[in-house]
Amino acid sequence: MFIGLFSIVNIYNTVFATGTTLSPGDLVIITANSDIKSFEFVSRVDLNTGTVIYFSDQGWSGNTRRA
Repeated sequence: MFIGLFSIVNIYNTVFATGTTLSPGDLVIITANSDIKSFEFVSRVDLNTGTVIYFSDQGWSGNTRRA
């Protein structure tokens, strides 16, 4: 019984794993190199499995995205 319940909980956690919702300040850029367009960052919070982080070289101006 215990093994069956453990298996169900483990499958539930695997199938329904959700990513971490990040807030401002949760990620910190620690180095940036404009010559080769690279950077390094660290997370100040634990990241759950399934967390996806996107970086872009485009920015925002007010409520619109700059190209």
